[in-house]
Amino acid sequence: MVATCHVRSISLPTRIHPTTLAVEVQLERLRSSESASTSDSTTQLSILRELHECVDDLLQLPTTQKSLSQSMEESLINESLRLLEICGATKEIFAQLKDCVKLLESSLRRKSSNLNSEIDAFVSSTKRLRKLACKTLKSSKKTKSAATDPEPEDSIFGLLKEVESASFSAFESLLSSVSGAESRGWSVVSKYLKSKQDKATEMGQLQSELMVLRSNSKAVTSVEEVQKVLKGLAGMEWSLQESEEELDCIYRKLVKTRVSFLNILNH
Repeated sequence: MVATCHVRSISLPTRIHPTTLAVEVQLERLRSSESASTSDSTTQLSILRELHECVDDLLQLPTTQKSLSQSMEESLINESLRLLEICGATKEIFAQLKDCVKLLESSLRRKSSNLNSEIDAFVSSTKRLRKLACKTLKSSKKTKSAATDPEPEDSIFGLLKEVESASFSAFESLLSSVSGAESRGWSVVSKYLKSKQDKATEMGQLQSELMVLRSNSKAVTSVEEVQKVLKGLAGMEWSLQESEEELDCIYRKLVKTRVSFLNILNH
């Protein structure tokens, strides 16, 4: 007797494209880094850059281009401009903060006789940048609340809107850290550069050392005291430089993404 073999037909779910999966993985990494207490700005910006590298790959796929309607494309194009604006503003604030730190370093190294006024100038500059960050943050949130977009779906468009939202959150988190810092000036720079746990004691000590230098401006300041502050400032400058470079890379990625959206719309 010949045995009969019945092949059962199984309906399998549509396979996720590796490029789409890569975007989802980086998106989850970014969200996790934002909620982690030990995460710093450089790490978050690095993940954000990698996320937009994956988005660029996704936009080159014919399936992605065919899946977007005109209204979806227009929505993405509008939001891409807002992302460019907030990224550019954040990058400029980082650059100016770095300049403030470098100027203070220079004053300490050349043993300026006007150190008291130099520290006051540093505080004044960081307070101005704090206000600028606050203004940029409010503008971003106001524009976002006024936006009217097509309803995101469980699709490529929905994924791109998630990327958009997560990107805004990352930039707004950086701006919020700057604008919400204490008005004395020092923590304006330090607060968002370091992790919430590991570097808190170190930065608190550095702030105290700077304030000691200011209060003792007419007294003899030891070489050790100055070197301590210079070491902290050098580390801060390095962190700012790293973040500024990441922001520059992200800005260029966002420009490329906007061009891709425009090309999709025109074709």
